[in-house]
Amino acid sequence: MNALHTLLATEITPENQAELNTEVEKHKVEITRLREEIAQEATNLADTRNRLTLEASRIQAEAAHLNTQKTNPAIALQGRHAIRL
Repeated sequence: MNALHTLLATEITPENQAELNTEVEKHKVEITRLREEIAQEATNLADTRNRLTLEASRIQAEAAHLNTQKTNPAIALQGRHAIRL
């Protein structure tokens, strides 16, 4: 980033204009690349967050089901044995 600050602080003259334009373009390309990288990382983080949210919901549902079985033995037996009339 210091290179960019130095570049921006440099006085433009006819002698250095082409070189400075080249440096500015390099920085533009680098900034574009970094923006794309950040956007991809944001997408990856959103995907991870969604997967974790789904997994947390599944675990909570499983815990609720297990808690119900624990507090009501009749429900627990339904899953293990068929009730015959």
